[in-house]
Amino acid sequence: MKNIEIKRWKPELVKMDNLSFDKNLFVPMPTGKKVDSLLSSEGGLMKGTNFAFVGDPGVGKSTVLLDWIADFQKQGKKVLFVSGEMNEIDLYGYVKRFPKFAKLPIMFMGDYSDCPKEAIEQVFDKGYDVVLVDSWAEVTSMV
Repeated sequence: MKNIEIKRWKPELVKMDNLSFDKNLFVPMPTGKKVDSLLSSEGGLMKGTNFAFVGDPGVGKSTVLLDWIADFQKQGKKVLFVSGEMNEIDLYGYVKRFPKFAKLPIMFMGDYSDCPKEAIEQVFDKGYDVVLVDSWAEVTSMV
């Protein structure tokens, strides 16, 4: 019988006095909409956080969130829309109704069915202030 060394996991305790963060991490990114007070007590999206918006199909989730990221882009934020459901033709219809979506950078996951994980990793490595993933279920099942 072989002797197998079992390495035990040792928890690392942290003292908050030893930590420091960039103060900009705690500056909210306001949407400019009434919902800001619901997103955080500071008034807007907080950096480094995730939100999930749910609702029945067709209630306007994608449209509202695309509107937000278009406004963030106009404020100079680096934004990205990752679409797991729509393709270029679908979004073309959106842009006809909402021209402000035309300048958004979009990653259509259907274009990367042979290498979705690698594609999304390469795109995310570029760094973004705000990323909208629609729909999370479709994108995560691909990746």
